[in-house]
Amino acid sequence: MSKETDDNHSQLFYWFGNCWDNLFQRSKTSPSENIHSNLIDKNQKNSRFVSQAGKQIVTRDSNFDGLLHDPLEENITSILHTNENTIPWEDYKELMRITSPFHITVEALTHVMAAMEKHCQMGLDPSTKTDSDLKMLPTYVTNLPTKNEYGEILALDIGGTNFRTLLVKLNPNTESEVISEAHIVPDSKKILGNDLFEFIVDVLKQFMIRNKLDLNQEYVLGFTFSFASYHEPTCRVGVILGTGTNACYFEDINKIHTINDRSVLSPEATEMIINTEWGALGEKGCLDMLITDFDREIDKMSNNPGVHIFEKLISGMYMGRLAAEVLAALINQGIILKIQRDHKQSYRYYAPFHALYMLQTSHISEIELDTGRTFANTRNVLKKLGLDYATNADCAIISYTCRLISRLEITINS
Repeated sequence: MSKETDDNHSQLFYWFGNCWDNLFQRSKTSPSENIHSNLIDKNQKNSRFVSQAGKQIVTRDSNFDGLLHDPLEENITSILHTNENTIPWEDYKELMRITSPFHITVEALTHVMAAMEKHCQMGLDPSTKTDSDLKMLPTYVTNLPTKNEYGEILALDIGGTNFRTLLVKLNPNTESEVISEAHIVPDSKKILGNDLFEFIVDVLKQFMIRNKLDLNQEYVLGFTFSFASYHEPTCRVGVILGTGTNACYFEDINKIHTINDRSVLSPEATEMIINTEWGALGEKGCLDMLITDFDREIDKMSNNPGVHIFEKLISGMYMGRLAAEVLAALINQGIILKIQRDHKQSYRYYAPFHALYMLQTSHISEIELDTGRTFANTRNVLKKLGLDYATNADCAIISYTCRLISRLEITINS
């Protein structure tokens, strides 16, 4: 091998290595730094992610002006780092290009916060309510529990996936007792309102019989929010992050100008819980800067196109579909789930696209448990989808993509 060939090989090696070093912020000094900066751009040698065109997306020393730096980020990129030798450089570049929209910036988060606050305020004022994406519904609940409540109360919790019946036994002198049962609502009962409510009534009746409640006695019945992740008596905000999403909070009663009849309020009331219905944020375009082509496809294929934009960005119902859309794009570009057919590096696609659309949000949670060595969980998920063959590079890229999407939704939520 000639010296010139040797030098070219070394140069390419250092270039490739330094690109990966920049991705993972390795503190390393070598000639590769100068080589990389010359090949890409001297002004971009601190680049963290570099697109196919060499465009700087974020810099290491951005001081929160670029990509949000958080503890999850190192965990996300570590999957690629562990398997960097198995991923071809061209595939890596294309992966960075396709997934670049999912690197959230502080500017974008600031925009979301400002939009949310603006639409909340507009929703509380009758003169601007129609311009707000948020319903900001007054609940007329003006007090928190006092812990002096007593009696047996029935409750229903109808979520996007499960339906729960609860019996809550309150006693100021003892710990409250909650008896709960979960039920799946058959699809056949979701079409007509009458069928759904008949199903609920029948389930509630059987629940009362099993718990030896008097069917002739009147009980207080309430609809309840999904279970809290933890209990905090001083909590003033409630958020549901499940199949769907919503939030409520205590608002100064003097700022709520949409209360139709204030005579029903206690004279001592100073605050009221507001049901924001925040999943609708973005319906008038205020979140367009966050919307990717993948999100547009999901919205178009949903049963309610053009509405609940924020919910489609962050809720459990859509996370699996979003990951499937991105992975389908990676397959289409020949980056993952391909089998080498001959020595000319010609590939055929192994994975049928339709298999990916069985990917669920629960699968993403399972994939995120992988450490990046054997990818047992990722392989198990792929097997469930009927995809029995995957290289370590496939698994690394799939895991990275799922983690990136999960991190995006967590960050927007927070």
